[in-house]
Amino acid sequence: MQMMERLPDGRIRVHVDCVLQKGTTRRIFLKTDAESRVAAARSTPMAAALGKAWRMRSLIYDGVYKGKVSVARALGVSRTHFAENINLTYLSPVIVERIMRGDLPDATAERYGRIATPFWYEQHKALGIE
Repeated sequence: MQMMERLPDGRIRVHVDCVLQKGTTRRIFLKTDAESRVAAARSTPMAAALGKAWRMRSLIYDGVYKGKVSVARALGVSRTHFAENINLTYLSPVIVERIMRGDLPDATAERYGRIATPFWYEQHKALGIE
């Protein structure tokens, strides 16, 4: 079951049922359907990227790290990679929902992470979404 919830502070929490599959070198999130069967994996990388982005953002807002540079350094990623991931947290709920449903088959963290505008109507315009 997928659920979106607006929190009192204005943030949005997205819950996606998934299973964690351990691969040879890393763990992979696999989205499940209503019967807890593993669904098509096309949106799985984006689901993981969105989760990582929100985790990175929470490390700053929760005061674990003082800024973006210190989080990027602690996670061992470049500042560019970190910035692209953080940009995913500014995507409109409509875009996030369509990504999770698999309606945007060309959705990649790199492509959507480069959308730097926080204005949802501009994001929709850039992606051709009405």
